[in-house]
Amino acid sequence: MVYRISHFLVRMVSVINTLCLVLDVDVLHLAPHWYLGSSLVLPLYVVLERWWMRKTRPEVRAVLVDAVFAMGWFLVFWVLLIHTLYKSGFPWL
Repeated sequence: MVYRISHFLVRMVSVINTLCLVLDVDVLHLAPHWYLGSSLVLPLYVVLERWWMRKTRPEVRAVLVDAVFAMGWFLVFWVLLIHTLYKSGFPWL
């Protein structure tokens, strides 16, 4: 049961973040900090999740699916961020 909750949370955070970012909806009013933090923490959490579930063979596939969701969110966030910075001419340069 705990494994299912963990899988559900990783997948829902990834999907909700991706949808909110792509649709430009700031549901939490924390967008810049939340997106940056979650894009870095989710992949690390999946690694921790894999270590935590290392002895349960049926969970390997579910952790792999979590890894795909977490890395998908990571890529969506960073690609859109870099694209936006590129379009604005990298304002700090």
